[in-house]
Amino acid sequence: MSRGRPRTLTIRTPRQLRALRTPVRQEIVGAFRRLGASSVKEIAAEIGRAPETLYYHVHELVKAGIVREKSRRPAGKRVEAVYELTATRIIIDHRGRSKAFLSALADLYRATLRSAERELARALEQEQKRKRGPRRSTAVMRLTVRLSSESAQRLPGLLQEVVDSLTDEKEEAGARDYSLTVAVAELPERRDAV
Repeated sequence: MSRGRPRTLTIRTPRQLRALRTPVRQEIVGAFRRLGASSVKEIAAEIGRAPETLYYHVHELVKAGIVREKSRRPAGKRVEAVYELTATRIIIDHRGRSKAFLSALADLYRATLRSAERELARALEQEQKRKRGPRRSTAVMRLTVRLSSESAQRLPGLLQEVVDSLTDEKEEAGARDYSLTVAVAELPERRDAV
């Protein structure tokens, strides 16, 4: 069942977006990125959840074409499925999409930002508990910038380069997981105050 994976999966349907909008499914996708091909039991151990709570979510990701069954292997007296992401990178095609697509996209963005908020809160709690040294593990930045249309078109590619450079690093001893969430939105035209 093993086939070569394409580098990029382009999300084009509301169903694919809905499959990604829950925090647990985002965690599952993240675990597959870190671990590669894995069983549900291995994914559950990676994200600290019970395996029986993940089967439904993995199945939904399979139905949406985001995850696929790679193989089966013996696991004690039974056989377990091994799954993998269908591509090494997932992007969303926003162009010319329906109202249903844009609604599902907004739901996905909200869920992603809620997950980031929870992860940041947990990291801040850990920083408070840490007694030694000034090690800082959190940072938040929000700014408004004026971009030309050329710069705005280049921005997603630049952000992807940053993500690729961080995710392509080899695992080093003592490396820790970090959450990185970036939101970019074109703002409505400003109305000058009278």
